[in-house]
Amino acid sequence: MLYRNMPACNLLLSGAIHFSGCMATQTIRMLKLLGLQCISVGTFFRHQRLYIGWMLDAAAKERECEDLKLWRPAIINHLYWTAASTPDGDSDVMEDKWQSMVNHVQDIHEHGTPAFPCCAHPPLEGEARDKEWLEPGTTAAIKLERVTLRTALVKDVRKLSPQHQTYSLEAFNSLILHFAPKHTGFSFLGMYSRLLMAALHFNHNSSREVARTSDGEVRYAVRYPRFCKGGWVVRPIKEKPSYAYAAALMESLSEGYSRSPETLRESSAEIAKDEAVGLYLARHSQFNTGN
Repeated sequence: MLYRNMPACNLLLSGAIHFSGCMATQTIRMLKLLGLQCISVGTFFRHQRLYIGWMLDAAAKERECEDLKLWRPAIINHLYWTAASTPDGDSDVMEDKWQSMVNHVQDIHEHGTPAFPCCAHPPLEGEARDKEWLEPGTTAAIKLERVTLRTALVKDVRKLSPQHQTYSLEAFNSLILHFAPKHTGFSFLGMYSRLLMAALHFNHNSSREVARTSDGEVRYAVRYPRFCKGGWVVRPIKEKPSYAYAAALMESLSEGYSRSPETLRESSAEIAKDEAVGLYLARHSQFNTGN
């Protein structure tokens, strides 16, 4: 059963971990030690991100909280930045960075915390400000603090992974659909071969350079992904994928064939056309004479 293109059981497990206040990493590790199939830590935090978005959407629909909708993308990005900007995974630093967001949206950039005393951005003036600050003490500011500083959520933020993200894995899973579409059934060897081809293609093209114009400028594209709900994102365009690995694969197969036993090479050797036609007619003449 799917809910918003996510397995409902996975979402229920993430919800159970979150609302019970348990540590996601410890809970999932224990489930795996028991030999139970469960979600990964990365999947849990992806659900966490979506959950925060849903909570903000619900809060923005309340009276005098409409301004929260404008801050929703920035808050989600801040969650990623909290982990990405802390390469050593220091839990105290990540917690202070996450809590600083509540002050930031109220135009308060001095936080008084030892791990993260002030915002890391330069002064926001003119075009750098694209949203109105929330007024301290207003209904919207109080509601935002309740949503983002819940004890269970702060515990999870302390366990964010600054290194192990699932973007590459999700990109590879998407690529598999091109080599092995779900609407077609394959044998075990057929599926195995297609997975190997997908892995070869992904490894060969995962580090492509960005495409550039004739003047050397980086090319960009504007996308409208569904999860942005009408919003847009800018992404650099990469160079077209290369299939040079196919030539190397054929060369490797040719070398392997040349080293194969003589009997195997003879069985797959080509036959002259006249000889093949003669064998075909001789084989079918047996049935024709019976008539």
